[in-house]
Amino acid sequence: MSSLTDIRPLCVIPVYNQSQTLLSVVRGCCAQMESVLVVDDGSTDANISDLLAGEQITLLSHPGNKGKGVALRTAFAYAQKQGFSHVITLDADGQHDPEDLPLFLQAIQQNPDAFVIGIRDFSVPNVPRSSQFGRSFSNFWVALETGVTCADTQCGYRAYPLKYLSQLTLIRKRYDFEIEVLVRGFWGGLPLVEVPVRTFYPPQEERISHFHKGIDNLRLTHTHVLFVLRRLLPIPFKRWLPRQKSTVWRDLLHPGAFIKRLLYEHVTPVELGISAGIGTFVAFIPILPHTIIILYVTTRLNLNRLMGITIQNLFMPPFGPGFAICVGHLILHGTFIPSYDGPADFAGIMEFLKQFFKEWVVGSMVVAPPFGVLFGWLVYRIAERLQTKTEVKVKARGNALGFWFFRTALKLTGLRGAYGLLYIVCAHYALFDRHARKMASAYLARRFPGDHGFKRFWRIYLLFVSQGKCLIDRYALNAGATQFDFDCEQVRARLKELQGRGFVLLLSHVGGWQSALPFLRNMSGNQSVSLLMNEAESTEVRKHLRGDDGGFTVILPTDGPGCVLEMVLRLQRGEIVSIMGDRAYGGQTAQAQFLNAEASFPVSAFAVARAAKCPVVVLFVPKTGVKSYTIEMHLIDGLESGDRHAIRIALQQYADLLTSFTERYPLQCFLFHDVWTKDDRA
Repeated sequence: MSSLTDIRPLCVIPVYNQSQTLLSVVRGCCAQMESVLVVDDGSTDANISDLLAGEQITLLSHPGNKGKGVALRTAFAYAQKQGFSHVITLDADGQHDPEDLPLFLQAIQQNPDAFVIGIRDFSVPNVPRSSQFGRSFSNFWVALETGVTCADTQCGYRAYPLKYLSQLTLIRKRYDFEIEVLVRGFWGGLPLVEVPVRTFYPPQEERISHFHKGIDNLRLTHTHVLFVLRRLLPIPFKRWLPRQKSTVWRDLLHPGAFIKRLLYEHVTPVELGISAGIGTFVAFIPILPHTIIILYVTTRLNLNRLMGITIQNLFMPPFGPGFAICVGHLILHGTFIPSYDGPADFAGIMEFLKQFFKEWVVGSMVVAPPFGVLFGWLVYRIAERLQTKTEVKVKARGNALGFWFFRTALKLTGLRGAYGLLYIVCAHYALFDRHARKMASAYLARRFPGDHGFKRFWRIYLLFVSQGKCLIDRYALNAGATQFDFDCEQVRARLKELQGRGFVLLLSHVGGWQSALPFLRNMSGNQSVSLLMNEAESTEVRKHLRGDDGGFTVILPTDGPGCVLEMVLRLQRGEIVSIMGDRAYGGQTAQAQFLNAEASFPVSAFAVARAAKCPVVVLFVPKTGVKSYTIEMHLIDGLESGDRHAIRIALQQYADLLTSFTERYPLQCFLFHDVWTKDDRA
């Protein structure tokens, strides 16, 4: 392990025919680091020595173009000779921002033995599709070869620990060099640290790239194939750092833990699909025992072992090998079914396989690849669809009871009948959904601090029932199955006061807030209404509003700073922007007193209102009867002043209003999240 006093980094810029951007990159690097090296890989568009005359850098030149890999190896050799401990590389085309160098320096200080890899921001304009595909493609293969998940294996903005690289035999010369050094380093046990970096892509007509899609992609594919084959060899890799202790053998003594490992390890759609493809392929080939081969291959390639073994059972002898033998017999002898008069027991099957081994070999070469691809693709598509549905359910926690059940129950039994069935379903969730109970308890423990044991469990059950009724009502309303009474006189008066003014409408996971949205749209007149929601929740909301979007515009927070600007502009035009006030979904939060304790709430609504100099209106929609709701609106003013304390004051006002609501309707708060956790960001 390196000590902090041993750390001496060198910034390296390999360049080939990028003179237009090189000088600005070099000056940016010199402003951040003391030692900068430029390796000219045979540039012909300018005299690099003249271009950089007067700059405080070291220049090394190749007489001709030898490739980026050779340029980096030249830099590594120089750095080791000069006593540098680390090399930080970035491209000369201006794609990487030198102002991000302190991120790498900090990461090196904290993790001197690690690879530090930049994660490029692909939300910027002009990102080539080839770069997006190339990153995903490369990430997958590196994970397959090493078991390490890296977010951007193709990013050239990275830091290398030189004392370990000097022990590697590196032979790649061009863009595949960066993959080679990464894979061999991971095999040696080097840890990974990732830092987000800014990225700039000029318009396509101004872009200078020396990556040749044909030959360079062929080189990368060739490199990955060789690494996969090396990974399959039962020869251990030389490691510089100790391996983390495996729990596999310990798990074998605990069947529950072992089964959980098999079920939940390496279960991305791609990993499951490749596992299925390998299991199918091996099931046809004339090498026994199939199960051991599948276990070995899937383990070495960090894939899901259980999927490979399970899919292989579909083609176990005599089915898979028998079909391969029939195809081979057709190719070799012209008939599909070979004649065999032996017994049909296990010994007979083995004799059949032995007698027609040549046909098996020939047939497996024909049928194993397409069957492997077909079943791998099918499992991938199924897993992808199931995983997408699961992610939506997990993210949209308020919909955990399931819209499908409510639709069916309502059609069969009507509103009150659906309520009756709801009590049975909620009992199941209260008894068996540990996560749901935990999330509900976060709120109920503070709302009813004296409850314990069965009394707490009963409150949780009633909370689930209350949420289920609101969900049933929402579907019944939008399906036109039931008419509900909404008391909205106070809202009409409030909207009349605000007519023509833009304002932030603050929603919360309480009562039947989604059921009131169509009424809000109708009462807002000519004012446009926009909803800021995460993708999973906005999909469900759109689905249950009348019309395609119910007259709403949905703004996704994943759009970054652009969505903030869009909200401010809409508010300044006199429109309504609706934001959830009780869940941050990864955004910035601040503390406020809620139910006698410090809780974390998002500040985005108040920050946007302050920027647009408009008020915030809090909306609550409590269920007040079987078929009745009340729509409440509460004005939070004072953000127009621009006072820097206004946001925290407004946030506390919102928390006080939410506290008041829970006092009046204690079982209609469906937050299902522990906002009292310090520095919450979920």
